[in-house]
Amino acid sequence: MVKLHAGPMEIAHLLHSCINSSRTVGLIGGLLIACSATPNSEQEQAVARQAITGPATVCDTTNMCTLSWTVPANVPPKELAIASSSVARVNDGASVVSYDNVTTPVVAGVGTYGGYSNRMGVLSSIGHLFATAAVELADRSIVMGTIKYANTISIGNNVVIAADLNGVSAIPTKTISLGTTQWPSNYTDAQIDASGQASKTARNQNGQYYEYYPSIKVEANGSLTLNPGNSTYTDFFTDALDIESHAKLIINTANNKFVRLFINSTAQPLIHGQVLEDQGSNVDLTKNPVRSLLAYFGTSPVMIEDQFNGLYVAPNADLGIQGWANNNQLTHRGAFFAHYVELHQNSILKAGFNPALVWNPNDPLQTQTAPQETLQKYVAHLGFLDGSDCNSWPQALTPSNYVNALITNLGDNAADVAWLNSQMTSQGISQITAIGSPRELIVTSYAEPSSVDLQPSRRWVAIDSDANAAYDLSFQRLCTLDDLKNDRCSTKGKQISAVIAGGATTKTYELLGLTAPRERSPSNYATFSDSPKSVLLVAPKVHFQPPAGSEDPNRVDLNVNLIV
Repeated sequence: MVKLHAGPMEIAHLLHSCINSSRTVGLIGGLLIACSATPNSEQEQAVARQAITGPATVCDTTNMCTLSWTVPANVPPKELAIASSSVARVNDGASVVSYDNVTTPVVAGVGTYGGYSNRMGVLSSIGHLFATAAVELADRSIVMGTIKYANTISIGNNVVIAADLNGVSAIPTKTISLGTTQWPSNYTDAQIDASGQASKTARNQNGQYYEYYPSIKVEANGSLTLNPGNSTYTDFFTDALDIESHAKLIINTANNKFVRLFINSTAQPLIHGQVLEDQGSNVDLTKNPVRSLLAYFGTSPVMIEDQFNGLYVAPNADLGIQGWANNNQLTHRGAFFAHYVELHQNSILKAGFNPALVWNPNDPLQTQTAPQETLQKYVAHLGFLDGSDCNSWPQALTPSNYVNALITNLGDNAADVAWLNSQMTSQGISQITAIGSPRELIVTSYAEPSSVDLQPSRRWVAIDSDANAAYDLSFQRLCTLDDLKNDRCSTKGKQISAVIAGGATTKTYELLGLTAPRERSPSNYATFSDSPKSVLLVAPKVHFQPPAGSEDPNRVDLNVNLIV
């Protein structure tokens, strides 16, 4: 789990960045502005493209092949944007944002590469940064999240760090494996040389949909579309890939298909043209990350010279991603995992990919090398809950730090804040549970039959309609982060009515709460804290909707402290 103690910077980031999905710097409270007496050079340092020592192949004598790579341990898959097993560099003017404008993407360099540092260039912008080697933040670079660094850090003039700057002894990591892939022993078709518009569809071969080509080449002004077979996953294999300038390789993932292209280690991939993904018509790309994978087994450095859509994986090779092609600024979609990753000047990466491309959904944490307490928590129906981003709840705050953040942001209302602090102290409040949404929260209730007299009672909840999630707000069943970490919480489908977009709607939500109710009795002290429970609701809009027929529609009866 992530740490339970939050500093004032984190809370300011939580209270503001989660309700301002535009990520505009001026809207974030508590920014850290760092200045340096000696300005750094704006000229990019040249990075050597030296060969990487490693195996020529990752396949055994029976053609069973594996790809594995290292990423930070406590990062949910959907947040990984750039993961380098050595160092990562985001050059001048380049930016890394999330595909959904909600999550905060992570740039990670979890190893070393000679004397090279993890460098964020002049006017570059990223989300979180995790770095094992030294960190260099050039003038006016922007980090919209937290920096965790295990070496030295150099900060230029007017650098913005929107959350915490944490020096740590090491960056915990985990190893992700693509699993074992059977490389075909014989070609299933002739080589492809597409000079016009061409299309290939994978065939059913012994129960699996795949094709193996000696080479795939898309010539200038040509296009090639790779279509999936009639299965969830389709694999294409080739010994050589050559996409010429002004050419397009289009990967069809419509109808929720996953398509993977594997490239052997025998030849250096040439990606001068576009690699695009077609998810079908009327697909909202802010809700559907990429579902295609390009995996390279070799060690030769690769330069992506035009627009790229998909997850690129090359654990044994260096990777560069250009920011301009044919006089156009490039916007890429997906994520890049390689030995070394450099996002070149003015590149835009809209980061995000469907974790099912590489993460086994039945084992979402896969192989871990970090201590158990650092891992995110996977909850059925709701996914990863760990307090790491604006879609992961519940989170934990200490009252003193929450009050400090209020003092920072309210200014003249410091007397009111001091009163709030004294009230919390007098009531013995030791922790605040934050529940939120980057969209809106609705506080309402549903009827719960009593096991004693069968008369229904009202159970108050906070619902996030877009996420199909609900959170119990009662003392008896409120799920705190500590409860979640210790496996005391579960979800259940519950029909709840609310007014959404002006209309009354009843639907089934996944309601998160304690599996066994918390009781105020001495016999339960050893298991649950009997201190008052306090809930902070964080959202751009919070609506209170007492149910129809209430005696007092303006009254909300809760047995927890509620802060909005």
